[in-house]
Amino acid sequence: MLSLLGFSCNRYGLIEYGSPHAEYSVKGAVTDVSGAPVAGIEILIKDRSGYDESKPAYTNGQGEFDVTYSAFPNEKFILTATDVDGEANGSFKADSVEVVFSKDDFYKPGDGHWYDGAARKEIPPIVLKEEAGETDE
Repeated sequence: MLSLLGFSCNRYGLIEYGSPHAEYSVKGAVTDVSGAPVAGIEILIKDRSGYDESKPAYTNGQGEFDVTYSAFPNEKFILTATDVDGEANGSFKADSVEVVFSKDDFYKPGDGHWYDGAARKEIPPIVLKEEAGETDE
């Protein structure tokens, strides 16, 4: 019965099955090169392999975002900012930054088992460059 719940016993005692995980939150803003906020930019956190990613978050009218990601405990992630709203706020080239978490970023401790806790980090603004497009003549 315990095996159906993810537990097993052997001569060494109880064995738990699961996957280590932690919660990571990143807060920041996106601006253009003049410092103006850019709304409607899709923000994703990806692990370094690029295979696993957060659910998308989007910048608000002030260009701010707050994205959360539950993942295998890691120190480094890639945060991507992609213009997905077309010409609505101008067209911008996608960019990415590396986000590095340290033990000091954890505000919630782990449970001593699979959960490693929760970390929060505020990063400097991401500055997006405009796409070079056709000009009206």
